[in-house]
Amino acid sequence: MGYGSTSNCLTREEQIICDLALWPHNIFDAPLPFIISLFTSIWFHNNPDHILLVVVVAVVFLQTAEVRIGTKKAMIAMFGVQFSVAVIMSLYLYTGSELNPGDNWYRHGAYGRNYMGGSIGLFGVVGVLFSHLRHPFIAASCYAIFEYWNGWIYHGASMYVVTGHFLAFFLGFMLGMYWIQKDGSLKPEASFEGSEGI
Repeated sequence: MGYGSTSNCLTREEQIICDLALWPHNIFDAPLPFIISLFTSIWFHNNPDHILLVVVVAVVFLQTAEVRIGTKKAMIAMFGVQFSVAVIMSLYLYTGSELNPGDNWYRHGAYGRNYMGGSIGLFGVVGVLFSHLRHPFIAASCYAIFEYWNGWIYHGASMYVVTGHFLAFFLGFMLGMYWIQKDGSLKPEASFEGSEGI
């Protein structure tokens, strides 16, 4: 819906997006805005690379997941992981800043920047999808290489975001494994035939 800044909320447009983005410290300092931001922050992005990543992952992986596991499960994975990681990371950064007030990693992560975009939820979907592959742990290793490149070589994402991506992928992967165990009809080597449609 628009581009916002992760820290400088200078223009009127940026201020609106900053207000609707997720600020980890709000989990205790302003719980209602925090809850609202769980639903609004997903629709904003901080640069063209970010929106491109989200679009590519949605087109390639989200739609594939809808065919493979059904739209309902794909949406549960996307929004369930998005909300879970937002809460877990906010608790981590806020608690870290309270227990270690001199540590800039926690302080900046909780108070100095916001978070936006749907990449967290989408990487949760990628985790679910990868759990259904014939060699899921090899696929997970490929994802780890991508995230290493994203954070340390390309520098496309901050370490806060890379940490969130890894957590989202892990939660999605575990959710996918759980669904495989629960529903015997969805085996990693099962064909796409008979899966729920979009």
